[in-house]
Parts: sequence; C-alpha cells; structure tokens
Amino acid sequence: GFGSVEILGTPLPRLPQSGGDVAVGMPAPGLLGKDFDGNDVVIPNDDGQAKLVLFLAHWCPYCREEVPKVRDWVAATDFPENVDIYSVSTLTDPARTNYPPATWFALEGWDIPLVADDGDDSAATAFGLNAVPFWVLINPDNTIAGRGAGAVPTTVLDDVVTQLATGIES
Repeated sequence: GFGSVEILGTPLPRLPQSGGDVAVGMPAPGLLGKDFDGNDVVIPNDDGQAKLVLFLAHWCPYCREEVPKVRDWVAATDFPENVDIYSVSTLTDPARTNYPPATWFALEGWDIPLVADDGDDSAATAFGLNAVPFWVLINPDNTIAGRGAGAVPTTVLDDVVTQLATGIES
C-alpha cells in the first residue's frame, strides 16, 4: 500500500482550515514516486504545464464518491495540451476500510497517473494537505493557483482547467 516518494523543491505550508491560502503564488513542489505496479511516476515542477493534483485516501467516503466522478469527467474532457492531471494515494492505513488502495483504484478503472505516498505521508505533507479529497491547482509557471479539500463539481473542474490553461489565477 506504500510507495517511496522524493520531494522536489520546497514543501508548502499546510492549508489552513479557514482564511486565505498563503501558498497561492508560491512555487509548487514536484514529486518523484511510483505507482502501485512499481512504475516511476513524476509530477514535475519545471515542465511549463498547468496541473491538477488530486490526493485521495482509500478509507475516505468522500474520496470513494469523488473517484468515479473524476474518472468519468477525465474520460469525457478534452484537456488543453498544457494541462495535466495527477493523483496521489495517501494516508494509507491497513487497519481501515477499503484496503489495499491498489485494489480499490483498479476496481474503479482509475487510469490517471498515480503516485503511491510513503508511510510517512511525505507527498501529502509537502503539498500541505489538511483533509481528503484534496485538490492542488498549479499554474503553468509552477506557482500554486489554489488548494482545497472536499468534492469539486465537474462544472467547477471544467472552469478550473480553462483558467489554468490560460494561467489566470482563480
């Protein structure tokens, strides 16, 4: 259920539960990791691409609702060439429901590039995760456009992709 991750760059502060996100405008870290099959997955921080990074936990009921919606949305969306989407399986706990996460993602037909976080939740910590599901929106210049916890309606995701593609902060 655990991978190994290397953080590229400077970790972000934790997203506060209320108030503004101090990380907006800060450089996003990158990740070097592996998926559940042991394949290398890189979330680069220097490629000029806008990114949506979705952090998910196997035991989280909101994540289990979000995964099929996001999977179907990604399948139906024609992403601009300069916008990529990634996912991170994090907060893995063998004692909690829906373990192992690899089985859950496979059953859901999840084919979005995925990094399996390590046992210390290093990826989640580096991106300032405060709850799951957790979205990180990264501008093409690799600065944070926004972060947020909770389910996001696909209509909002459509708007986010458009804004990220043009580099307009939301």
